[in-house]
Amino acid sequence: MKEALFRFQKEGIEFGLAKHGRFLLGDEMGVGKTIQALGVCSLYKEDWPLLIICPSSLRYTWRDEIHKWLGDSIKPCDINMINTGKQRIEDNAQIHIMSYEIATKMAHLMLKKNLKSVICDEAHYLKSNNSKRSQCLIPVLTRMKRLILLSGTPILARPVELYNCLRLLRPDIFNDYFAYVNRYCDPKENPYTHGKDYTGAAFTTELHYLLEDKIMIRRLKKHVLRQLPPKMRSKVSVQTDSKIVRQISHILKRDLTIANERRALEDVIHKRN
Repeated sequence: MKEALFRFQKEGIEFGLAKHGRFLLGDEMGVGKTIQALGVCSLYKEDWPLLIICPSSLRYTWRDEIHKWLGDSIKPCDINMINTGKQRIEDNAQIHIMSYEIATKMAHLMLKKNLKSVICDEAHYLKSNNSKRSQCLIPVLTRMKRLILLSGTPILARPVELYNCLRLLRPDIFNDYFAYVNRYCDPKENPYTHGKDYTGAAFTTELHYLLEDKIMIRRLKKHVLRQLPPKMRSKVSVQTDSKIVRQISHILKRDLTIANERRALEDVIHKRN
């Protein structure tokens, strides 16, 4: 991993260490948030087992990235893929991976298992105060010793949608919802709901300074383009049923057979000419 890191990714890991493993990694998609998060967590291995919460479609991508970057120290049996609420948080596993849906159902078990290190990918899944997901997970995640939130669009969101992430990482600063929204969300009366509308923005320069100074590091692809290679390829694993896999295999074999027959026919025609 150390040899593969770009300079800006090393800077991201250094930022995470300076924040003691509690920070928001807001790099734009394609800049390499996964390797930076794993890099920081690997340096706090004394606080494992590590829990990774992500959208369901990304569970196997995380597993593959762990094998790629931590392969020397992590064996397949060390990773516990939790796909249903009936599965357990195995005591002998070093890394647990689950979706937000499963994590919501198992939130009460996280503290019982003495989990201390968590990565939340696509952390904007926790932006709503009223969702069951946020109500179950935020009280648990706030108590984690190491907490890395990943989101490629934090600076583009409305300030009100940032509050839960800020509260998770720095409850000492952001501990009063109404003080926050009254300061940064430009509240207005909503004539339809007879309540306040907090979808606006105010004092954004001040909020941006607090974010970058206390919580967040964010780089856009255009800022680090000179450090990136012309093209990067990545493998994305998806889960599907065996019937679909057989259909795909049949199509690939059929197309390969047709291509080979066409190539053989072209060779015959070429020899005759």
